[in-house]
Amino acid sequence: MPTQTDALPLKEAYPFADDKGLATEAEAIRTLKVTWPRTINSSVRRGGIVKLFQEKGVFQEFLDTHWPNGKTPRGQTAIRWYLRVWEEYHRWQAGDGLPPDGPETEEEAEEQAFRYETDLRHALADNLGVVEKGLTLYEADGRTGEEYPAGDRYIDILARTERGDFVVLELKVSRGHERALGQLLYYMAWVRRHLAAGRRTRGIIVAREISEELRLACEAVPDVELFEYEMRVTVKKLAP
Repeated sequence: MPTQTDALPLKEAYPFADDKGLATEAEAIRTLKVTWPRTINSSVRRGGIVKLFQEKGVFQEFLDTHWPNGKTPRGQTAIRWYLRVWEEYHRWQAGDGLPPDGPETEEEAEEQAFRYETDLRHALADNLGVVEKGLTLYEADGRTGEEYPAGDRYIDILARTERGDFVVLELKVSRGHERALGQLLYYMAWVRRHLAAGRRTRGIIVAREISEELRLACEAVPDVELFEYEMRVTVKKLAP
C-alpha cells in the first residue's frame, strides 16, 4: 500500500531504487555521511533520491506506487524543499559559502517552506495586475485558478488575459533553477491540450532570484517570461 505521509518515505524509496536497477546510486545516498552545520540530514538524502529518480525518469512511478501525497500541493512544496537542500548541501561541501539560516528540523523546514509559498501564491493571486495589466485569475466549474489541478499535479496560478489567452504562473519562493522550466512547460502543454481550445498559452516563472542557467534556458523557449519578486511589509497603527 502507498505510504500516506507528507514526507518522502525513504524506507520505500530504497527498495524501489533496487527494483529499477539503481541500487548502487541509492546506496550511495543512503550511506552518505552528511556533515554540515545544519541538522536536516534526512532532507539531504530525500533530495538526493528525488534528483536520482527524476533524472532516471522513474519519479512519477514512485509517486503513483509509493508516495501519492507527493502529488498534492503540500507534497510538491516538500519536493522543491528537498531539491533545494540537496543543492545547498553540495554547495557547502564545495566551499561555496555558508548554508542559509533557517529552521533546524525537517518538519519545521517543510512547514516554513509551505507557508512561504502559500503566502506568495495568495498575494499574487489577489494582485495579478502587478505581473501584467489586465491579468485575472482563471475560474471555471466552481473553482479558481489558484492551485489548479493539471493531471496529477497542481498549477500554482492559472490566469487569463483580457483577450482570453491563458497564462501559467510557476512560483519559487527562493531561487528559480532551470528545472523550473520543465515544470512550467508541462503545465503549459496540459493547458493547451485540455483548456485552451486554440487560445495562446504563455508561461511565467516568478522567483526571489532567477539563476543564470534558467535565464539561458529560457532564451530558447518562446512564450516564457521570468520575474523576480520582492516582499515588502507595511504596518498601520490601530486606534485604541
